[in-house]
Amino acid sequence: MLSSIPALLKQISATPQRLVRPLLYMTLFAALTVTAIYSTWGQDANAAAQSTTPAGSTIPPGGTIPPPAEPGEFDGQLNILHVAPVSSALIDTGVQICDEDGNNVTDYLYYQQQTGYFNLGTNKYDWIVAEAGSNCANVLLDLPPFRIAPGSRLLLIIFGDGANQPL
Repeated sequence: MLSSIPALLKQISATPQRLVRPLLYMTLFAALTVTAIYSTWGQDANAAAQSTTPAGSTIPPGGTIPPPAEPGEFDGQLNILHVAPVSSALIDTGVQICDEDGNNVTDYLYYQQQTGYFNLGTNKYDWIVAEAGSNCANVLLDLPPFRIAPGSRLLLIIFGDGANQPL
């Protein structure tokens, strides 16, 4: 790679003056990108090969998410994914999932967060999506009732923006 620098400099000297700065920026960007990739390559590859997350860190590129725990004999599992940008400010995108009695089912979820799979008993559920902090009073969406069967895994996706596209 270093042996190609004189050839690159010769090529730049023959390049029109207005293109020199963008070419230098692109070359610098490429060099820094390659350096960053190779400096973490061993760590990421090791974590991905072992299907684990290094202690005290996030899942590395190429890593895997640990599989969810298996549901109990009479349980199913549900994962709730929030992809409804109901506000331009991230802090205002929070929602809470509540049951028909107004009890919280999950912690607050913000735009692009998910609960991860959690166990639910076999039953029929009738939930709502409400604004975070409203104690289930400000309903954004009344979910249609759904049933959890033994051994099932469901993914509930909340999408739309509430204005241009309904939730």
